[in-house]
Amino acid sequence: MKLSSAGAIEWSKCFGGSKNDELLDVEIINGKIFAVGYANSIDGDIPPNQKNYDVWLLSLDANGNKIFSKIYGGSQNDVAYSFCKGVDETLTLGGYTTSNDGDVSGAKGSQDYWIINISQNGTLNWQKVLGGSDADYANTIIADSDGGYLAGGVSYSDNGDVTGAKGDGDYWLVKLDSKGTMLWQKSYGGSKADNLHCIIHKPFPDEYYLAGDSESGDGDFNNVFNDADFGIIKLKNPLTKNQDTTVCNINSFVAFTDTLKDVCGFDSMLVTYKPVIISGPLTNIKKQDTIFAGQSITLPYNGNGQPLWDKDPTLSCFACASPVATPAVSTKYTITSSLSNGCLITDYFTVIVLNDAVVMTPNAFTPNNDGLNDFFGPSGKVPDGYLMQIFNRFGQLIYTSSSLKARWNGTFSGSPQPLGVYVYIITYPDLQNKQHQQKGTVTLIR
Repeated sequence: MKLSSAGAIEWSKCFGGSKNDELLDVEIINGKIFAVGYANSIDGDIPPNQKNYDVWLLSLDANGNKIFSKIYGGSQNDVAYSFCKGVDETLTLGGYTTSNDGDVSGAKGSQDYWIINISQNGTLNWQKVLGGSDADYANTIIADSDGGYLAGGVSYSDNGDVTGAKGDGDYWLVKLDSKGTMLWQKSYGGSKADNLHCIIHKPFPDEYYLAGDSESGDGDFNNVFNDADFGIIKLKNPLTKNQDTTVCNINSFVAFTDTLKDVCGFDSMLVTYKPVIISGPLTNIKKQDTIFAGQSITLPYNGNGQPLWDKDPTLSCFACASPVATPAVSTKYTITSSLSNGCLITDYFTVIVLNDAVVMTPNAFTPNNDGLNDFFGPSGKVPDGYLMQIFNRFGQLIYTSSSLKARWNGTFSGSPQPLGVYVYIITYPDLQNKQHQQKGTVTLIR
């Protein structure tokens, strides 16, 4: 029935057949009403192919008019107690099955969790049977924030999919991905009967509440009043963090995870420590550079420890990462990276001091985009005022560059040039600002 906010009945409808049919959970999704449970009839609103007790899905419009009525299951008993809408807009139902035919496959024991995923038009997408050799039935299922599902209920098994059983019937919580694959499972309870009926997820701060009844006074339920009591468990999905920890020898590191607690003393974050070997001060960077006489250069550093350069008088500082070097002649500088735990790595950086401009030009290149010799241009070092021009065999200027870093890729106006010989003219000044010129040919090979 539908009630107004004041509790007045707006409409009331009956659905079913001549036998026992029950709807146990209802949701409104995209303006439509969906209800699930089980059916035993083969007439009325129940499809005639119902075999014994089958899962029943009923779809209604906003006024309570039937859109469709469908059943799912095998030749034995199949029941849905709960369902939810997934992030993909499908319906995922949780209950139990004693079948192993029809829509059901993969039975584990006498009675198993049965999780089925159905599109909103009633098409069965996938089904999963979970449990052990004894009775297991899912009372509740919710969509999780990661696109998967959490199904919970009762398990009397201690084999198959069920591990860590506590006693005579436990809360059994199962985590599934979006396709129903079980990611993990957990049993909660004590030595007596414990029955999980409901799961609630609080998105922030990512907490889960399990509610049911317990007859245990031990295990996870250490208080008992009389007979069966409310049994409520609060779970938190902790924040996780990967923390690097630098070591001298990775083979001697023992990996571990630390649990950090919040101000109330509850687990709040799981920190997994990963070993990171101390890196050299010049790891993955070049260890040589060139300057002209009278120039300075900032030395690089790429280590993860405390840097210390040898006390060369041409350095601006020593216990710093990147000192400024002003050598008069080519010099090899020594640097050591150290950690408080005693790790030490030493490396060397060479500064070559030039007294004149240097230009070295290759005589061929292969611009085929294989990463090898794809560009043409001189290497070396020159002051400002460098210019390179390239001409084809008709004397047409097809490329100009004013930087040693800018090199020809074998194209002109966006079109690849044919193989053959090309003429280059390179002009540059020396340290006394005297102009020099190099002429030559380069062969383009494809």
